[in-house]
Amino acid sequence: MITVVLITNITKLGVILLRFILNHFIIATDHNNLININDGHQTKKITIILITYSSTDYFPMEDSGSGIVGSGSRNATWLPVALPLAKGILGKGLHLNGSAMLDVGDARQGCFMTPDLCLAGFTISFWVKDSAAVDVRNFYLSSGGTQGNSVGVDVLRKEGGLIGITTIQEKYEYHFNMPFDVWVQVALSWHSDPGNPQQSLKLYINDTLEYPTLVTLTNSSLNSNTGFNDFRIGGPNYEDSMMANCLLDEVLFWDREISADEVAYVYNTYAGKWRMLRKA
Repeated sequence: MITVVLITNITKLGVILLRFILNHFIIATDHNNLININDGHQTKKITIILITYSSTDYFPMEDSGSGIVGSGSRNATWLPVALPLAKGILGKGLHLNGSAMLDVGDARQGCFMTPDLCLAGFTISFWVKDSAAVDVRNFYLSSGGTQGNSVGVDVLRKEGGLIGITTIQEKYEYHFNMPFDVWVQVALSWHSDPGNPQQSLKLYINDTLEYPTLVTLTNSSLNSNTGFNDFRIGGPNYEDSMMANCLLDEVLFWDREISADEVAYVYNTYAGKWRMLRKA
């Protein structure tokens, strides 16, 4: 018997308690995160899919119906047409073909939409498999960080990868090398540091700290109340174009900077290397 267990929004104390409880029962584990547990009557197999440290929003892309993708912290609506889900990094995922994207709705008062509200910074993690065959500008995630007419954050493909972050006072763009044709975890943590913008961003590609190049730094003078207030996955939030053509899955957001250890924890969970519950 195999039981799938999905655990989200758990505190670090909760993780410690879970480890303590399971350590009394675990007798084996393998590379697929399958754990043999003996409850005194029979041995059962369970797989722990994911434990996140208090993520604010989570989009697993598992359920789709009537133009809505649900099962996460918020529902998202397909625009302009619904696309079928495909095999993702874990379960199902988005198979974007350049003709549609997901709209999560107005989230302007959230940290990701308005970085000035991120007093403890923020972190975004997602998995993407893009093709090197066509090098075009398209958006993976967008809350309005590259156009200069809105505060927000954009992560897009442009000559590799580009991260745009616009606050009320500053506009930053960071360029990085994006691996193609394989599943890649992109995780970025940011905090406001106008005096040292190069150090404001930490970028991890598959658990490895990268050093993106700060390619643009301009002064900004914006009001956070703009006409582009929706969070979109697979396209820009300010127009219905430049939609992604890739596989995309497991989008997580924290309203704080998470540590390198936490990034590694999330990466290893999905990559099938998780051993944190192995019995010593």
